[in-house]
Amino acid sequence: AGLRVHARVKVADQDARGVKNDRGLPARGAARRRVATRTMMRPLCTVALACLLPAACAGAPQPRPRAASFARASPPRTAGLKYGHTRPEIATLGKEDDQPSPPLATSASRLRPQTTPAPVGPRYGHTRSGIATWTAAPLLAPPAGLELRGAPTLGAHELLQYERNGHIATSGLLSSVEAGLLLAELGAEHERRRAQTRAKLLADHGPNQRKGDVPFEQLFNSWLANGAARALVGSERLALTAAQLLGVAPGQARLYQDTLLVKRAGHGATLWHTDGHMCPIETNRFVSCWIALSPVPREKAGGSALVFADQSHRDYASLYWGESEGELECSGKKYTLSSHAPLQPGDATWHDGWVQHAAPPNRLKNDRWAFAISFFADGARTLTSNQRRRMNGEDSPSYARWLPDLDEQSGRLFAGGGGGAQGGVKAVHAHLPLVPWTR
Repeated sequence: AGLRVHARVKVADQDARGVKNDRGLPARGAARRRVATRTMMRPLCTVALACLLPAACAGAPQPRPRAASFARASPPRTAGLKYGHTRPEIATLGKEDDQPSPPLATSASRLRPQTTPAPVGPRYGHTRSGIATWTAAPLLAPPAGLELRGAPTLGAHELLQYERNGHIATSGLLSSVEAGLLLAELGAEHERRRAQTRAKLLADHGPNQRKGDVPFEQLFNSWLANGAARALVGSERLALTAAQLLGVAPGQARLYQDTLLVKRAGHGATLWHTDGHMCPIETNRFVSCWIALSPVPREKAGGSALVFADQSHRDYASLYWGESEGELECSGKKYTLSSHAPLQPGDATWHDGWVQHAAPPNRLKNDRWAFAISFFADGARTLTSNQRRRMNGEDSPSYARWLPDLDEQSGRLFAGGGGGAQGGVKAVHAHLPLVPWTR
């Protein structure tokens, strides 16, 4: 700093020699000294601020995280309906046309370095030429009341139940206030993207669709544009629970997608399926969290909570020999069917990516609102083009923003002898970030 000040003084003296007075003549004496003094004081002020500012900031008090309490998960209850076993092939949709809303205010205290940074820019910095050159970006600040710190500690009973049956429940994962705030925010997001939802229904069910044939309305990846959704999907409460169920260390779980599921009054049954069959990532460590945002009574009372086929994620023979997902026998004759209903707003269920699940029709007079968030373990790779031929393309709008980038990267590796196109590439992208946002 001293050398820079000395150099600036010499330059200032040289510049002052060219200063002219009011009569257009070269300035002399005091006028030249005033110009040199003003120029010289700038670097001196910079040095003073650099020395004093860190000392002043170091003593600032830091807020303490609030602890959260969670109720123990209730045991599953059996359900008695048998749902359809066929699922039509769904047409693949292109990229979504909506533009995300402006980012919320950010705080430097909420930034953290990570291997896969958060999205940036008007379209979150999404350029194919910058696949491997993402830089850290500010995170959207959560709305007041959705800090969601702390996570439920799953005991040996819950972990064993998840490993055996493929699903568990965490009652009170969100408080009633948090669930109400999230419902209001996501309801507004759903209304803003109404045209997109209608286009998805038209592509899935055709122009002559009947209400009873539609299982639900769905909206993908609200976290890219909505601050409340972003606060939830990257929160400690969800991410640390997902890491426990995936069997990875905290911070080694990646967000796959979020889905807003609106089952209108009179909507039909959700057919048997697995989330892993709709995901272009080759992994066995995949978990989904299904959060009720409205009351969901038992099936006998008209509710439409998820119904799970216990231990179906371990049935390798059915997954291997079945020609299509719809041929899997998910009746009570082969599997024990379980449900965690009734659910109150804020209650959640967690299920393995390869467990068979469905939902009965909504026979209530009110719509059923739910929010599903999926995670997978870091280190997984994308499917090859041959493997994707056996995929169910219903969720294609969800990965249309990032899969072409990884395919392009895979093609470059294959052309260079890296073998990327043979075994896929690591699923690392700004739209597949590591969670939680802050640790």
